[in-house]
Amino acid sequence: MTLYSINMTIPMVIISEPSNIIINKMIDLLPSITLITGGLWGVYKYIQEKNRNFYLNILENVYGPLFEELVIMEYMRKHLINAEKDQFEVDKAPFIQLGKTEKTKKDEDLETLIYDLDNKIKEVIKNSNLAYAPKDLVVLLKAYMFLDEIKYMPKFNYEEEKDKIQKAIRRNVIMGYSKYRKKLGLQDISLFYNFCTIKKGNIKFK
Repeated sequence: MTLYSINMTIPMVIISEPSNIIINKMIDLLPSITLITGGLWGVYKYIQEKNRNFYLNILENVYGPLFEELVIMEYMRKHLINAEKDQFEVDKAPFIQLGKTEKTKKDEDLETLIYDLDNKIKEVIKNSNLAYAPKDLVVLLKAYMFLDEIKYMPKFNYEEEKDKIQKAIRRNVIMGYSKYRKKLGLQDISLFYNFCTIKKGNIKFK
């Protein structure tokens, strides 16, 4: 019988002196890298929280109050359309004023304004810091509130301009409200789809 012997050479990795120095340097830098990473994460979370507070402020103080009033107006529009046909369609009356007439003791007509979106817009402008509001909405609100000042200017079509700005405000408020809810991560789960739809800058009660 012939016996064979096998010599196996195990490969060895020899780390040279320069490589050793690099590895040691990297190990020394690990605490600093960890500290910098933690600092950057802290800055990111701070900015994220600031943005959240910013979005919440816009939603609560600007878009929220206006959107709530639009919901009331659109629900009122539904019943007015049922009673008065197409007179109160959005294309013909973007904003609606509703009043009532009562008889006084002297048998005189007393008119009382029940609903007026203009009053809510004035309230929002007065009580909110519009510096934080989106500039397109600020432009629309300010221009709308100034309309009456130039109502009687020569060759100025007041009703046409008013109609155009009202439609733009209405669309901006509906879309802006949805946008900032989304930025805050608020999800809508609707159980009343057959009651009301909100999409493409429009609110419609069925």
